[in-house]
Amino acid sequence: MSKVSGIILTYSVAEPVIHGPDFPSYQINDWLGAKELQPLVLVDGAAADWHPGCCIAIGGYNHFDEAGFSTFIRSLPWAYPDDVVLVIHPDDGGARVIRPLLNDD
Repeated sequence: MSKVSGIILTYSVAEPVIHGPDFPSYQINDWLGAKELQPLVLVDGAAADWHPGCCIAIGGYNHFDEAGFSTFIRSLPWAYPDDVVLVIHPDDGGARVIRPLLNDD
């Protein structure tokens, strides 16, 4: 049986400026690739004719390691961790919102 988890990750537009243009996407997509999963897709500015003021990355994964991904996102060296929001929405339950700075679960 399929169990798909929708992923939404938002973070400050300053993160790539501070860490370099590939942060955090290369680290996140390397983590996903090691599990033979497709990369998250950046959608900032794609849904409207204005920039939302944050970076937005989305993906959908079958039988996703939600706990492992949440732990990994928390381990990244965010310059603005209070701007990081991870939403994991499995198709068999309610959405979970994780904020690394707050150590929510």
